[in-house]
Amino acid sequence: MTLHERLDTKINVQNLLSAVVIAGGLIAWANSMSSRVTALEEFKRSQEALDRRQDEESNRRQDQILAALKELGSKVDRMGGRR
Repeated sequence: MTLHERLDTKINVQNLLSAVVIAGGLIAWANSMSSRVTALEEFKRSQEALDRRQDEESNRRQDQILAALKELGSKVDRMGGRR
């Protein structure tokens, strides 16, 4: 094998190793992005669940207030009828 052939082989091996390193970096980056997307999706789901719970609680409180006001109105009506 001539010096020129050895240099070509060495360059080819170096290029191949560089390609492997780049591919490994791309795979690691893709996994990182996938993990971030998964985390964002989980965060979004938890926020939606929290929003639903808060809406339900708000609706329940509004219903309680409305019921109390209706009861108060009924008492006022009864008291007015007694006069």
